[in-house]
Amino acid sequence: MKQTATLTIRIPENIKKALEELSKAEQKPVSNLVKDSLRRYIAIHRVPREFWEMGRRDRKSA
Repeated sequence: MKQTATLTIRIPENIKKALEELSKAEQKPVSNLVKDSLRRYIAIHRVPREFWEMGRRDRKSA
């Protein structure tokens, strides 16, 4: 079983309501919707950073 951690965040009421509505419509727990959203956000923002760091490593070895 994967280890999990609890994260407490504060969000505006309108976002909470939207999450609850989406949760009901998609029949998925709110926590799964948030986890999926965070995974996508991290994946999108991690790629440019790794790409940038690769470029810096290449220049140092040249």
